[in-house]
Amino acid sequence: MCKYCDSHSNDCCIYLDPLTKEWYEDIETMEWDNYDGEYIHQKNYINYCPYCGRKLAENK
Repeated sequence: MCKYCDSHSNDCCIYLDPLTKEWYEDIETMEWDNYDGEYIHQKNYINYCPYCGRKLAENK
């Protein structure tokens, strides 16, 4: 487990979608959203951590 897929890390960018139970990487685009006042975020659904290669599975 690396700092990007560890949910207790400040650098975490991989999350579990609570509705679909799928893992995704949160990617911040360079487009500015004037309505929300922040950058637009995009979800990239994944099965493995792209940084360390760990298979992502729901912890039970």
